[in-house]
Amino acid sequence: MKLNNKNRIALVTGASSGIGEAISRELIKRGWLVIGIARSSNKLSEIRKELRDAFIPFTCDVSQKRNIEETSQQIREMGLCPSLFFLNAGIAGESVIENPNRFDLNIHEKIMQVNYFGVFSCT
Repeated sequence: MKLNNKNRIALVTGASSGIGEAISRELIKRGWLVIGIARSSNKLSEIRKELRDAFIPFTCDVSQKRNIEETSQQIREMGLCPSLFFLNAGIAGESVIENPNRFDLNIHEKIMQVNYFGVFSCT
């Protein structure tokens, strides 16, 4: 897939680890400016130190709609307008899957809030 945009600003959620961190690094290698969003400010700061100005970190919990709105406003105030969105933030529910006899509504709600509604709120 060839990404060839004039406005090479990407927004990546879940950017502090795993796939989100890896895609952030790859996009930067390909000349993109990355707005990295995650809950872990410490991990985001470490990545920022390494990647410098090509990585703009924002601490944000995508399960909190108000937090997304505040972060979006900060991004707009910086004059940034992403042309690529990689909405990767998510949590797994291994304990629910591994033991279906232990149904926990709170876990299911949290998974849906982050993995489903978090994506819609970001868009």
